[in-house]
Amino acid sequence: MKGILFKDFLSAKRILTIYLLMIICFSFGGAKGVFFALCYSIMVPVNLLGFDERSRFDRYASVLPLTGLQCVADKYIVTYLCMAMMMALSSLIAFLRTGAASAMEDMLLYAATVLATHALCMPLLIRMGVTKGQWVYLLSLVAEFGVMAIIGNLGGEGVAEKISALALPIFLAALAVNVASMFVAAKMFDRRAEG
Repeated sequence: MKGILFKDFLSAKRILTIYLLMIICFSFGGAKGVFFALCYSIMVPVNLLGFDERSRFDRYASVLPLTGLQCVADKYIVTYLCMAMMMALSSLIAFLRTGAASAMEDMLLYAATVLATHALCMPLLIRMGVTKGQWVYLLSLVAEFGVMAIIGNLGGEGVAEKISALALPIFLAALAVNVASMFVAAKMFDRRAEG
């Protein structure tokens, strides 16, 4: 498992450098910089899946002492680490820029939204491949932005306060769905490696 993570972090080094620059730019754009940083954090495992597809790693993984769950859990761990790193980094930049800390409730809601998108997309990307699955990924991002816009404009402060009060349970539910999605993705990885 450590070897797969090491492989992915070596592959992602260049991607993460570019995303770091993008996060710095987005953090100067306003209060929603954390949300955009989190959206970019789920693009890292999608790029890594593309690298694995191009190098046919899914075919070679069957001869290695790895299970499908280990190969898929690696992408989920990379996602969680990238989300934590990018959330902390964009919050730090926003704090240095404005002097105000981002509200933890907002960050948890942004993370929950991104985790829900990740839970939907990763099994489909693994099953269909990155080339075909990227349309599902893009459509889910559009839906995610739409939901965030609707929630942001819905009913004013009263609704926003009620949703913020439920931030932790919403985040934990999204995390649980994401972990369940990992097992579905592992089954799809095994099927794809066999076929």
